[in-house]
Amino acid sequence: MWFAITAIVVIIFVSLVSKKYGTLLNPVAFYAGFFLMSASVVPLLYSELNLFGSVSSKAINFTCALDILYFSSVGLPFLISPSPFLSLFAWGLRFARPVQLHRSVSRNAEMVLLTEFLLLYVALMIASRVGLLWITSSREAYQFHRASVGILWGLCQATLILAFLCRLNRCARTAGSAFFSLVPFACVALFLGSKAFVLSYFVLALFHVHTCIKPVSNKFVVLCGSCVLFLGLAIQILQGTAAELINTLIYFDYFSNSAAFIDRFHEFGFHYGTLTLSTLWFYVPRALYAAKPFSFGSMAATELLYPGAAESEGATPGLMQWIVGYADWGIAGVIIYGLLAGFLAKGAYELFRKNKDVQSMAIFAQVGLIYYIEMFPNAPFLIFALWLLSQAMLIQSVTSSGHKTCPTSKAAQQTPAF
Repeated sequence: MWFAITAIVVIIFVSLVSKKYGTLLNPVAFYAGFFLMSASVVPLLYSELNLFGSVSSKAINFTCALDILYFSSVGLPFLISPSPFLSLFAWGLRFARPVQLHRSVSRNAEMVLLTEFLLLYVALMIASRVGLLWITSSREAYQFHRASVGILWGLCQATLILAFLCRLNRCARTAGSAFFSLVPFACVALFLGSKAFVLSYFVLALFHVHTCIKPVSNKFVVLCGSCVLFLGLAIQILQGTAAELINTLIYFDYFSNSAAFIDRFHEFGFHYGTLTLSTLWFYVPRALYAAKPFSFGSMAATELLYPGAAESEGATPGLMQWIVGYADWGIAGVIIYGLLAGFLAKGAYELFRKNKDVQSMAIFAQVGLIYYIEMFPNAPFLIFALWLLSQAMLIQSVTSSGHKTCPTSKAAQQTPAF
């Protein structure tokens, strides 16, 4: 019954937010797709197949209640007053006005970004000491050899996505051209081993089409959402993460892990902000401090439940996004984390809808989709902002030396998106 209540609450918020913005293509609806799978559909499957093991029913019910509380806290900011982050983002862009990027990005600038990606990728292969494994078995390299080169891997992701955003803003004038732009980038992204990273190109292209080219109907959004879901399941099978359909669903074990965390919470106790503060370890390169923890931020919560998983297995089991807030401050932490995520995503979403340029879409790609897709993975926003500013300066310097845009005919510009 709790799983059904979770689904009802999610659907209500999706309906209200979509009505406000006039489209299903918004951060709350996007997050709802993941949330329904992780907090409702898959837990129900776990319950029917008796996969919860020794986790108590009390812990399961309380986890459901926290899920509902968190999603409500995320959705509420989209229904009330403007996000304070919108003004903060706008001020930051005004401060960086000399390096604003619109559709003036040249082909030369894209080539520079792709060259930068290739250099970073080679550095990733060398620094991880597995070389061609990133090409022959990218998922294995991602799982077992990424821990010591996480920043390089994140820079590869961020640089490739930025090149893609520049391509969209320079050349994508129709839905078809946006699709043909994303295919080669998504194929290259397979060699970084992350499913979410591959799927991000389809999601960002759809948001670009809807916001910058022509509104997309809700029916088409649902169709695309279903395709992205099945593509994600297919990638699991392709990469060997799962052998068959049932395994691809069970792979979404966020709820069961979170329920196990709640069931054993008496062993961990409240951490009063230390888990949140542990994100500061991101700023410390492991090459300079070898004793840097393998788990920090959200992964530190996973470390409590599965000690040593990040270091020995190269990957950490998933937990619901409220888990750090709860581990630090209990129910109040769940609410605060939800409101913060909601206001942050709303600010980035409305900034992108207003400006429709490269840097606004980059900010949206970093913090506007709430979970699962992140342009520069795990990077604190300050690090991301400084990186984006440096890349914008590089792009503008190259663009000013040579400017070429994709040819578009008048007929092509008038072709409807759908």
